[in-house]
Amino acid sequence: MNTISPAQKPSEWRNHHRFSMSRLFHWTIPRRYHQMMAKITQISLIPPFEKSGAKVEKEYGERLEHTSVTTKQLKVLIGALQHTESMPHPIIEIGSFRGITTRGMAGATKREVIAVDPYLGDGGHPKDLAYFETHTAGLSNVRMIRAASDPAFDSWGGAPVSLVFIDAIHEYVHAWYDFIAWGSLVPVGGMVAFHDVDLFPGVNRVCQKILHEHPEWKPWGYAPNIAIFQRI
Repeated sequence: MNTISPAQKPSEWRNHHRFSMSRLFHWTIPRRYHQMMAKITQISLIPPFEKSGAKVEKEYGERLEHTSVTTKQLKVLIGALQHTESMPHPIIEIGSFRGITTRGMAGATKREVIAVDPYLGDGGHPKDLAYFETHTAGLSNVRMIRAASDPAFDSWGGAPVSLVFIDAIHEYVHAWYDFIAWGSLVPVGGMVAFHDVDLFPGVNRVCQKILHEHPEWKPWGYAPNIAIFQRI
């Protein structure tokens, strides 16, 4: 079964009538198929990342308040951001929730950090937006695009970005869209980071697909539940 393509935008398919045959065959069935396969084929990413020479941290770290991101995960993410510091392009965060990682990244660079999150439905509500605004208050290099990933990408205009942190809907079809779409804007030397690579099979399957089918993306760093690739 073919993978959902970038042209098949998740938001558009979700807005189709739930009983339409088009949605059933082009969205619902492929989505469920990939989730089933993700659960069957989930692996530890430590061996392939170690084999590739990536930086591997095996300690989970302490969970930070208002987020499921841990101290070790944030350390690896900030390390990737600092590794791209010579690149002038902005950073994109897909799924900002309460702004803890947004604040961490914005505090580690002068580049603009673009927070993409609709704050609607799964994983985001008005109270989370209020926390986001509190946690990022005073950071002049933070800008929000309050939209889902695909309409935000459509409005972006194709400008390059130096790092993409994907931490939104963790199903395979959504995470794959985020990678294919936003990852296409990352030049050589830039990074794509994925959160929840161990807890969510769909994100794990995206990382496996990158490892097996996209040699232009090299494993760069890993800590439990976060994996980062660099375009070479």
